[in-house]
Amino acid sequence: MFAHHRKKIRLLFAIADALLTVIAFQLAYFTRTHIALDRVFFLAPHNYLLLVAYCAFVWVALGSLQRVYDYLDSANPRRLLANTLRQCVGGTISVILFQYLLRLDPPLSRSFLSVLFAYAFVLLALFRWKSPQLIGAFQRGFGSPYHIVIVGGR
Repeated sequence: MFAHHRKKIRLLFAIADALLTVIAFQLAYFTRTHIALDRVFFLAPHNYLLLVAYCAFVWVALGSLQRVYDYLDSANPRRLLANTLRQCVGGTISVILFQYLLRLDPPLSRSFLSVLFAYAFVLLALFRWKSPQLIGAFQRGFGSPYHIVIVGGR
């Protein structure tokens, strides 16, 4: 694959990771607010937007640091799952540290963080499991075909 195609594919996968992380955050928030537990859970709108943006940024940064986007087309499922698990654990821990530094009142609940981790892991793992087919479709539909002619002889 050509280098400029690979860069575009990496960028598309990073954008997909950010979108899937935002979806996981919203699903976790919706799930936690609709579960009847002892304490009521809510986030102020500015905290909600800040945490969503932070989650998307951190998950993409962790994926980039682990070089997840470099080999999505050739990695085996065990490696994909291990890297996705590592990315989600690191992202969840960084959200815990971020909310501690912000001194959110009320702080994020453990159940919300657990559900966020679970949703993010499932969504990213499913997406990465299907990524080889997506890369193939992207390559087939990308631009005009190249024809390479090799001329030469003895």
